[in-house]
Amino acid sequence: MNFNKKTLITLLFSGLLTATATANMAVAAEEEMANVDVNIGATITHLEQASVDAGKSDFSAAKIQLKFARLSSEEVKGQDAATKQGLSDMNNAIKAVSAGEPEKAVAEINKAIAIYKAL
Repeated sequence: MNFNKKTLITLLFSGLLTATATANMAVAAEEEMANVDVNIGATITHLEQASVDAGKSDFSAAKIQLKFARLSSEEVKGQDAATKQGLSDMNNAIKAVSAGEPEKAVAEINKAIAIYKAL
């Protein structure tokens, strides 16, 4: 009888720990998804500002915004093919800004914006 009580108590505690751990994992996953949404939003904001700056031929400001966009996009998880293409477009835009080609830079930035808005 004593053994049955100990077994029952052990099973109850293990069930409680499992439920607590599952709840904690769900909260962590929800927080991570919120961070991804924030990072996508920040990436899009920096890209849009870079597009405006490149359109005005303000290349130094555009380059800074593109670097900030690239940093914030590194935190975006999932959909690896799309994020790699977005990073590639950002790198092409940085090259175009460095070469002083505003039309090409704006075109590459707009491609990256479309990719990140689709996420």
